[in-house]
Amino acid sequence: MCRIVIVTILHLKSTWASIFLGGTISWKSEGQRKVTFHEKLGFNLYNGPGCEIGKEGKYVSKLQNEDWKCSSGCTISDVISDVNYFCSSVNIQEQWEQGDKTFSFTFPSTGPFVVSYADAINGHHIQTTVDLRARSDIYKPNSSPITTAKPLYRFPLGCTSVISIPVSDPDGDAVKCRWANSVECGGTCQTLPNAILDEDTCTLEVDSTTLNGYAANQIYKVKITVEDKPKQNILLDTEKYTVSDTISSVPVQFEVHITQQTTACNDRPAFVSDTPGDQAVITSGNGVFNIDLYAMTVGSSTRIKEFVLSTPNGLTVSSPSKDDKGRPNIWYGTMSWSPDSAQQGLSIVCIEAVDDKGIIELLFNV
Repeated sequence: MCRIVIVTILHLKSTWASIFLGGTISWKSEGQRKVTFHEKLGFNLYNGPGCEIGKEGKYVSKLQNEDWKCSSGCTISDVISDVNYFCSSVNIQEQWEQGDKTFSFTFPSTGPFVVSYADAINGHHIQTTVDLRARSDIYKPNSSPITTAKPLYRFPLGCTSVISIPVSDPDGDAVKCRWANSVECGGTCQTLPNAILDEDTCTLEVDSTTLNGYAANQIYKVKITVEDKPKQNILLDTEKYTVSDTISSVPVQFEVHITQQTTACNDRPAFVSDTPGDQAVITSGNGVFNIDLYAMTVGSSTRIKEFVLSTPNGLTVSSPSKDDKGRPNIWYGTMSWSPDSAQQGLSIVCIEAVDDKGIIELLFNV
C-alpha cells in the first residue's frame, strides 16, 4: 500500500548521457494564461541531473539540452524548462536518483496544449495536456490531477504484488487511471505482462509468475496516464464536458524489477498503528511537519534497516530505532519537513520500510 498528501521533442546528446526511469508532471493555472508546473523525475544513479548522497535539497544541473517543450498547440516548439531539479531522494541499493522542481510558463492562448519531455534515441516520452479555458463550475481554468511514484519497484518472482498509485485532484474531480497509449508514451508503452490496472482505484496488481511471462532479473516498463473528469456536466468556455469526458491528463511512469524470490511471499515488513493510514491527509498550522512511522518485522532476528522516501525535496526521515512504545519487533523513525513557499499546496509522499534482508513493504500516504 502507499499514500501522505501533505497540504501546506528533439533531444541533442550532451556529454552527460541520461538514463530516464520515470516520473510525472502536474500543473495549475495562475491566471492570465500563466501555468505553474511541478515535475518529479527519476534517473539511473549517476546518469541524471546529478543527485547523490549529500546533495539532498540542492539544485543539480548536469543535464544539458534535455527540456520540457510545448510540443502541440504552440506556434513553435517552445522550450518551457530544462529537466534539471532539486535533489530529493537517492537510493544506493536500487541505483536511482529522484528530484523535483516547480517552474512557470505563459502560454499564447487558452490551448489546449501538450507539454512533453522526450528522447527518441533512448525511447522515453512523458507528457501532460493543458487546457486553460474557464470552467463553468469553478469560474476559472482547470488544474491537473497530481500523482507520484518511485522510479522503480522490486517485486519477487512468483508473488502477487500491489501498488496503489496515489492520486489527488485540487478541483475535486473524479480521477481515473489507464494504460498510456502510443502517442503518450512514445511508442513503447506497457511491457508488464498480464498486469491488472483498476482504472477507478488506480491500483496495479502484478502476479509475477513464470506462467505469466515473468523472469528473475528482468526489467519491465510501466506507463500510465492519470485523467481528471468532472463529477457533473460543465462547460469549458462554451464546450460541454460530461462526466465521461477528460479535462486534462498527467503521466506516471516507472520500472518494475523482478527479483529472485528468497523468502515466502508474505514474509515482509508491515506498517503498523500510529503510522498515518492509507490516503491520510496531514496539515500543519505552522508549516512544519513531524510524522512518526512504525514498521514491524517478521520475527525478532530481523530489523528495519531503513525507511526509503520518494518525496518533495527537503523532506527527511531519521534512521530506524526500536519502538519508543516498547512493542516487540517494531521499529520507528520520524519524517520531518519544513516546506518553502513554492511547495505550498498538495504534495504526495511515498514511503518504504526495508528490513535487513532487503525485503520491502510499501506505503503511500496522501
